[in-house]
Amino acid sequence: MFAQKLVVDLNETEDPETALKIRLLHVWGYYDQKNPAILSAYCSLWTDSKGTLIQAIAPPNLAHRFGAILQLVCVYLVARFRLEQPQAMWRTCSYRFSLVLSQETIFEDVTMLSPGFCADSFEFVPFNSLQSLPRSTNQLIDVVGKVVSIAGLSCSVTSTGAVVRRKLVIQNERNIRLNITICGDVARSLDGEELAYLGRSGFVILGVCSLQITNDTTDAMFLASTPATRFVLEPSSELANVVRATSPGGTDTIRYYPSCFSTSFEEKIFRADSTKTVMDLIHLSNNSMVDATKYHCLAQVLSAESSRPWFYLGCAFCFKTAREIPGTNDFLCDEHGQLMPQETENCYKIHLAVRDTTGSACFVALGKTAGSLIGFTANELLVRHPQHHGHFPPEIVAMNGRWFSFDVQLPKPGYLPQTPLEFTVLSAVDHRQPQQ
Repeated sequence: MFAQKLVVDLNETEDPETALKIRLLHVWGYYDQKNPAILSAYCSLWTDSKGTLIQAIAPPNLAHRFGAILQLVCVYLVARFRLEQPQAMWRTCSYRFSLVLSQETIFEDVTMLSPGFCADSFEFVPFNSLQSLPRSTNQLIDVVGKVVSIAGLSCSVTSTGAVVRRKLVIQNERNIRLNITICGDVARSLDGEELAYLGRSGFVILGVCSLQITNDTTDAMFLASTPATRFVLEPSSELANVVRATSPGGTDTIRYYPSCFSTSFEEKIFRADSTKTVMDLIHLSNNSMVDATKYHCLAQVLSAESSRPWFYLGCAFCFKTAREIPGTNDFLCDEHGQLMPQETENCYKIHLAVRDTTGSACFVALGKTAGSLIGFTANELLVRHPQHHGHFPPEIVAMNGRWFSFDVQLPKPGYLPQTPLEFTVLSAVDHRQPQQ
């Protein structure tokens, strides 16, 4: 049996049977400077329930093994690790130890047993404190502020090949500005056009983590991205404080960019596993680099959305909406043209509010998929409960509070950012709720 500890309680002579309960926030790789194709180290960033950050490092040959068993934002019991002083060139947080992961390290997914676990953690540095830091420091820096400007992608050629860059400027509540240069796939993942679009109707608050001070000789402070750099644009207590300070009209004028950016390294490492949390699905929906569109998700149904009807009249051949033709008893289908009444049928379209420990979303169950959950077709349910044409029959209400293993499809590309996300259910199996 492993003895659980918090990060702050670790010591150098830690018992090998000690376990940490921590959430995986970010993974990245360091590559050999002389041969950029060779991975030198596989790194990850974690937080415990108190928000204390700790970095982990593993041999590069274990990257894909861990990628097959770990998922971003999930919570794990991690045991059989070593502790060591973090190497300066790879250090991303201030904690005095790093975890060293190996073939013997054990991971147990306890996400479903960890409601309310710390979602993310930051060590944001005030802008005025940056001026006192030496330009040669190895400390990586987290900063947060209002986006003032963001440039397009540029490309330059170095001794190791072509490098893509993007420059941006952020500003704090005292109108002090920071110049930031981000490189590589991290620069590509930050969509400048979409940020500019969102910024037209309010402020965009951006947290940029794991930056380094550049050796610039000018008076202005310049920060540059590192392989560990990630972006944070989701509401948090730290970001909310900046929002209140930077917004002259209060929080009503703030627009959050609804995405957590995945780098190509993360996508490559985690590509083999299609099991995602609700928050994963939301992130993937906002990531244009994702190739796959179908994922598995374990979630609890809160309720069917009462503001939406649970069925519609559809074409019996293709199940698309059948519209009534005025002045006749017939209907019109875009696919099959004019339909007689017997060529139509009632079809399910149930909007389910679902959640897991990472977030909530709307899953839409259609046709036979919904019927397999309920046990009746929509026509059969209307015959059983004719009085429920405008209300939810008890068979639908019975899904409330139950857990299901869903296979879902991401929304089609091109949806507007302000549109509520809806994930189409491809299949679902009743799943017993994890024991608390």
